[in-house]
Amino acid sequence: MKNDNIINYIEALFSSRSISFLTRDNLRKIEESLKESSYPCNIKTKSILLLRKFVQEDNLNDYALLLSKSINVDMETARQILNQPIKNASFPVVLENRVFIRRVYTIKLGKKTVFSFANSGEFSTISTAIDSGFFAMFDGYDFKGSSFMLAVCAALIASNQSVLDKFIFSGVIDIKGNILEVEQLDTKKAYTNEKVFISYKEIRNLFELDKLLNSDRMDFPFFVALKKSKKSDSVRGSSFDGLTDIKKQNSFAQIKALGMKDEDFVYHAKDMLPDSDWSDMLLTAYKRIIKIKSKINKLGKIPVLHLAILGPATFAFGLGALLGAKDPFIFYQYFSGEYKSVLDFSEKNIRLLKQVEDKFERVVCRTEIKNKKELAMVYYLASHNPSGDVRSFLKEPDFFVCTAKNNQGFLDSGDWSDYVKEMYSAYNKTKDGSYIKRHFFFSCPLALAFGLGAAIELFENGDVYNLVMQGNSYVRVFNLKSLNKI
Repeated sequence: MKNDNIINYIEALFSSRSISFLTRDNLRKIEESLKESSYPCNIKTKSILLLRKFVQEDNLNDYALLLSKSINVDMETARQILNQPIKNASFPVVLENRVFIRRVYTIKLGKKTVFSFANSGEFSTISTAIDSGFFAMFDGYDFKGSSFMLAVCAALIASNQSVLDKFIFSGVIDIKGNILEVEQLDTKKAYTNEKVFISYKEIRNLFELDKLLNSDRMDFPFFVALKKSKKSDSVRGSSFDGLTDIKKQNSFAQIKALGMKDEDFVYHAKDMLPDSDWSDMLLTAYKRIIKIKSKINKLGKIPVLHLAILGPATFAFGLGALLGAKDPFIFYQYFSGEYKSVLDFSEKNIRLLKQVEDKFERVVCRTEIKNKKELAMVYYLASHNPSGDVRSFLKEPDFFVCTAKNNQGFLDSGDWSDYVKEMYSAYNKTKDGSYIKRHFFFSCPLALAFGLGAAIELFENGDVYNLVMQGNSYVRVFNLKSLNKI
């Protein structure tokens, strides 16, 4: 009966929103609940949380003395338990075929002291793995096994509580920080509601856990296949081969936390690209990328797109225009059997793409003025010269052509961002005229077309054309401004 009275008293005190300080009687009851081993550990947890809630500078030593005597720790440890930052993480437990969500509260200690109301060798393993001492307590102790270990590590590693609130953890940790398999994962995962479930399937070790919890960015790959590659017999297969190649550039460990499959990170054409409007295809690829970005945003992170495209530069230009100069990205260009980064805006300001240059060191641009109403814009930095075909196809408009100053058709791998800036600057200068419409034609590397599209975005009334191989003619495949209206 005495125990029940204390338990009920602490429960009521913990739930109360009306008290603003702890009375002497409150403190006596809290001390008794902590000192006596017969009281449930979850009541001891609430007692410590109560002390933390009302501790102030003028009562810290008194509260620390109470705690020191009650749970048999030195005064310095007691002070740390009361005034050092506390974080909590959730983990699922299975009891009699039912799943319950439990919470662990952790406080880092200044020395290798490990303390908990649950005497467990797992805490020593965690301390070795994270190289730190800590205090841990749970809101319930009705569980068996060691799957709580990942949640303890997460709470100790995370720098922000709001990030922890987005996840539920389940996993065993070894002394090297590897995350090991636990039982009944599928059962546990089914009860995580809207939170993201993290286990050994999502991350492999504490290094990846640290990146998931503390990095403000999340890198993700995306591959677009619009034709067959040399090593695949289908466009679909080419998309997954390309995705594998891009994954070699980065671990992308965090994306497993999104709960998505490989097919979510690719877009492929069903067959050969049609000689007709591509708007729907562009929007489908764009929406897949945006879906991934939205999931990453919900985790409070900045999405960093790692993109490669197997197909025409025209499509790359349209996708770049849809995505715009907003979120960070890296674009990979294919060189002699491998993809290499040539546009890296993962760290530097993406708005630099729109930086207008007065002097051009990498491209040469010229404009032939006739009627000043419409302008054919030809980007010729690859080996095929489209100028003659474009002149035959469009006879009336003024003519703008942009070529490489050096290495025409054979640009070296490296940073191509200055090429894009100069291409955009040349485009921007043509806006000084009174053109009511532009016509875009591309014979250039995919990365340059994508970067130019990202800089121009969808504000231009421009028809975009693709080469029809049979007959060396062109077909209009989309209009930039129309993409903005769909």
